[in-house]
Amino acid sequence: MLPVSILVAQAQDGSLERIKKDMTVLASSEMAGRGNGQEGLNKAVAYVVESYKKMGIKAQVQTFPYRLRNSQNVMGEPDGYLSNVVATIKGKDKKLNSQYIVVGAHLDHIGTRTPPDGGQPVINFGADDNASGSATLLELARTFKKNPPAHSLVFIHFSGEEWGLLGSKHWVDNPTVNINSVRFMANLDMVGRLNPDTATMTFTAVGMGAEAIAKAVAMAPEGLNIAADRGTSVFAGASDHAPFAAKNIPTCFFFTGIHPDYHRPGDTIDKINWDGLATITQFIKTLVTEYAMNHDVPEFLPRGNLGLAIAPGSEKAMATRISQGGSAESAGIISGDILTSINGHKIIVPGDLAKILDLLNRGDAVKLIWERDGVQMEGEVLLK
Repeated sequence: MLPVSILVAQAQDGSLERIKKDMTVLASSEMAGRGNGQEGLNKAVAYVVESYKKMGIKAQVQTFPYRLRNSQNVMGEPDGYLSNVVATIKGKDKKLNSQYIVVGAHLDHIGTRTPPDGGQPVINFGADDNASGSATLLELARTFKKNPPAHSLVFIHFSGEEWGLLGSKHWVDNPTVNINSVRFMANLDMVGRLNPDTATMTFTAVGMGAEAIAKAVAMAPEGLNIAADRGTSVFAGASDHAPFAAKNIPTCFFFTGIHPDYHRPGDTIDKINWDGLATITQFIKTLVTEYAMNHDVPEFLPRGNLGLAIAPGSEKAMATRISQGGSAESAGIISGDILTSINGHKIIVPGDLAKILDLLNRGDAVKLIWERDGVQMEGEVLLK
């Protein structure tokens, strides 16, 4: 249950009702699932642009070409065009407003499709995925338009996410502001179905250090549990923060998880956990405000990587799939070796390895101890 203080605040400022209104439109039959290359997405782009106009913000439509994987266009011409919507709020601090915090959410979904077994095309409404993130992004812009922070803010509604992060990849390669001035990126993707039994939200922070993550988690409102990781989530590279992290920009990813209606027609507005969304919106506002108002924005600090995988089902940390040129190979570890210690921290079960690596950064020197056929071996190496 959402804390009463947050419910009262949401009711007083009307933010939750505005999010509901925007989500209801974006997940409506008129938008037809906002599929890439379909008219519903064009309507959604127009709705978002008009929403920013009502706020007094002139949004930029950044159009880019796409080619289908099975394209029959042998001349190399694009099969069509998609559009990102970009809105910028100038910061009020003359020393900091040349630096940017990007907050993004993908606008597209999978649209209207014919079922695998045939029949009439059906709409995949995409209320959680990702009308939830898009509507919350609009509300964040309303908040910061009224009270601009020190840093400048860029709000981006990406298209082409469902086709392989096309919009976010295009923006980082063709940024509307100096990419070297982007200090942080926050990504909102599927934030509408918080499980009321666990109240746990995934917070994947690619490029954030352990200390910065701990500070961020401490900002979460009462009643919201945060499952934080430094990029070990299976979704770490599967949403629009990933192209930013690839440019050495620290990122975080807000995500309430996969559910049975994922990429199905049943992802509808009536299944949204509104109390949960209000809580998450409060957390996002707090975190973005913290970074946008202060000099103390997290520096890019990626998690250390050994360059190996652990054998599935192994009771111990048995190495397999050693990456060529990775830290494990440099140390002399081979497939079948069992890791037992990193910098004196014992590894009893495979999960211990991930916990230890979460505390270490790329470039850190580590002492590794492992066993091979009952013989203890050791080596020192830099994490890559």
